Amino acid sequence: MYNRNIVTILVAQPLVLVIAPMLVLIGGLMGLYYAPSPSWATLPVACMVIGTALAASPAAFVYNKLGRKLGALIGAAIALSGALLGALATIIESFALLCLATGISGAAIAFGQQLRFAAVEALDDKNNAPKVLSALLLASLVSAFVGPEIGARGEMLFDTRYLGSFLLLAIIIILAGSLLLGLNIPKQSAQSTTQARVKRSTLLKNPDIILAIASSAIGFAVMTFLMTATPLSMQYGCNHSGTDTKWVIQSHIVAMFLPSLITPKLIARFGIHKVMMAGVLAYILVLVVALSGQEVIHFWWALVLLGLGWNFLFLAGNSLLAQSYTPEQANTAQGLNDTIVFGVQAIASLSAGVIYGGLGWQAVIWLSLPATLTLLVVLVWRQRTTYLSH
Repeated sequence: MYNRNIVTILVAQPLVLVIAPMLVLIGGLMGLYYAPSPSWATLPVACMVIGTALAASPAAFVYNKLGRKLGALIGAAIALSGALLGALATIIESFALLCLATGISGAAIAFGQQLRFAAVEALDDKNNAPKVLSALLLASLVSAFVGPEIGARGEMLFDTRYLGSFLLLAIIIILAGSLLLGLNIPKQSAQSTTQARVKRSTLLKNPDIILAIASSAIGFAVMTFLMTATPLSMQYGCNHSGTDTKWVIQSHIVAMFLPSLITPKLIARFGIHKVMMAGVLAYILVLVVALSGQEVIHFWWALVLLGLGWNFLFLAGNSLLAQSYTPEQANTAQGLNDTIVFGVQAIASLSAGVIYGGLGWQAVIWLSLPATLTLLVVLVWRQRTTYLSH
């Protein structure tokens, strides 16, 4: 099952996706140094997410038009450009250039995420797709450790703060690009864009697609909203150390991916709706824990539960989405899902800094509640309509 192409992607993709956890850790902190106002501190992280959202469809187009290998290499080149621009931003202390760099890095993440489709295409037996996708999620644990590690270790590597972080990232991206040179996957024929436009107008009439997108979008929004504000609250609101902050972020990312070992089995045994409900309940526990105190252990438990809840909501949402469209609608449904999910995530990331800067950590927590309750209402509504239809 694990041929040369798949092994290459399993090693290279986590190296590309190191970008996200590194920028989550240091983006807001750098924003505090360079931004004209503390309310704009999380704008660099928001630009990363916006870059991912805007590049999702173009990345798919490039991969389908030029092939997986060339698409992957273009993504690596974009990632390297983002890292080098970030390094330059630290040297000249430019907030605008930092935001541009993180936006470009976000676009590179969109290209990196497309590699999961390349891995499926590289399979001899497509029935093994779930196993490969699960392996890719687990491989992403590498990014959970390497990203924050290079962000923290590179902070004072040179006299210019965080210059070393971006240079270390550039080295990792070069390594990933070198590995991707070995890809050899035949080009796939692209779906008709006319057909895709026709089908897009009807997708949101499907209640299962509504629930699937809501699960992923709200799951991502709440997770991003709280995760983005956490480093600011820990280090500048509570005076916790950078080491403690790094540990909390790393633990959070591990909690996002490690449950993938059992989440597919939970879905198979209990069903998609019950796993979604478990994700919603995990988010409610996050808010309870976060409101109970601001010691390191409170942040740690809140962020671990946040990662677990995200895993349940994301995998359950994607599983439901995959069951809710025809093969001819696949590309359109996936594109619509990604556009909404990353768009909402970008809004959450940007607003986290504004809310934290203006109202503080408690407000960030309380404002996560309406979105969580909205998902609960949508889930209960869909369960009720499913029950009544039977």
